[in-house]
Amino acid sequence: MISHIIETFDLTKRFKGKPLEPWKGWADQLTEILKRRIKGERKVTVAVDHVILKVKSGEFFGIVGPNGAGKTTLIKLLTCLLYPDEGTATVNGYDIRKDRKMVKASSSLICGWWGTLFNRTVRQNLLFWGKMFGLDEKTANERISRVLDVLLMKEKADELPWHLSSGMRQKMALAKAFLVRTPIVFLDEPTIGLDPNVAYSIRKFIKELNEEFGQTIFMSTHYMFEAEVLCDRVAIMNEGKIVSVGSPQELKNLVRKSNILEVKVLDYYEELRNKLKEISESILEVTELIEDPVIGKASLRIHIKEKENVTQEVLNFLEDAECRVRYAKNIGPTLEDVFITVTGKRLE
Repeated sequence: MISHIIETFDLTKRFKGKPLEPWKGWADQLTEILKRRIKGERKVTVAVDHVILKVKSGEFFGIVGPNGAGKTTLIKLLTCLLYPDEGTATVNGYDIRKDRKMVKASSSLICGWWGTLFNRTVRQNLLFWGKMFGLDEKTANERISRVLDVLLMKEKADELPWHLSSGMRQKMALAKAFLVRTPIVFLDEPTIGLDPNVAYSIRKFIKELNEEFGQTIFMSTHYMFEAEVLCDRVAIMNEGKIVSVGSPQELKNLVRKSNILEVKVLDYYEELRNKLKEISESILEVTELIEDPVIGKASLRIHIKEKENVTQEVLNFLEDAECRVRYAKNIGPTLEDVFITVTGKRLE
């Protein structure tokens, strides 16, 4: 029995040139590549920087961080889509340098719509995936029927992927993990861009995979609340480095030394954030979420030094700035607060 089903040893990957923006389409990325080659740009970027990680068998493990942190590159290294420049890793006991075929056979990678046959129906896609992993037709069809039922996709079983919404396509991709039941499932941003209801159903399905079949889940996300709800342990990644690892509660304990004041206001404007930080030396950081710029509806999280109380000063400042305070309360930290503490940056 392997104690650590995934283990990395100073895993490192470098790229020449500034990383491409992951949100851009393929045409824009190709244009950017051509521009760089014409200009002769050769700057080296360390996308994954001497990463050391250990993931236990059956664990739900999350990698969180902003876009460009290196999460997708790390997953590509662990699934043998990229070759490391330094260091190595073992996946299900197999070395990613020496046993690449066995690493691929031990894991499923769910990353958008990769591998989808758009000229075949949903059912035919699933049957193809099942047979690719050695399932006989009877077993594959039994599992397909069940997964279509669990994911509420029975009515879409005989439709082509072209006719599906993005949420349904993502569900179809996730069904692959249920079919083949490899020891490890890698998920790269599984709910990005999906509406809340579809995202909720996908999170529920992923958790069931982990709990019912004991599959190890290795998931990247920049949604901190998603990692907090789903994961047994979480690694925070920033600029290619792992800066902290632990259970969500262990990580939140790192910021217990500061108090957090949550304030909800109307008539707020962005220029006030820096002015809020100047009210007192006790204010460590101010994060904001502008919910409606038209009416200035915003939620503020103000990090304050432990045992310090500047609530009244904050409220007085907001009132003087003609903001209408709807709510103010001292609250506990979230994983986003942990990210701010350990990296000194706001999560964009």
